[in-house]
Amino acid sequence: MQPSSWDKRYSISISTVDIQHQSLVKILDELTMLVSQKKEIGLINPLLDNLFTGVKEHFECEENLMKSHHYPSFAIHKAMHDAFLKQLSKDYSSWKEGKESLSIEGVSLLKRWFIDHILGADKLLTPFFNQKGLS
Repeated sequence: MQPSSWDKRYSISISTVDIQHQSLVKILDELTMLVSQKKEIGLINPLLDNLFTGVKEHFECEENLMKSHHYPSFAIHKAMHDAFLKQLSKDYSSWKEGKESLSIEGVSLLKRWFIDHILGADKLLTPFFNQKGLS
């Protein structure tokens, strides 16, 4: 297995969220490896399931934290989650039903969006949540 591409600069200093981010990056790394090695769908499907479920649960957790602490940019952040989840859901269905093959480019796009989201929108959460006493 390839080493994780998790980098400590991705940390947003909120342990629950960081653990979820690390887990999702690990799944994306594993998907990258399996797809690049052209492994059979039987090995890939469980990871796709874990990715889809993990992203939904992570977004829900993050959104609940933002709502409960009255994060001022909640609507904008949630809209980003919704757009990504809508596209992931469409792609996930196509991959699972065999209408489309999962490509290395597809996995790379998912991972790039996710890392960019962490480094952009999620990093903005750090000072807000730290001010609220979360870490």
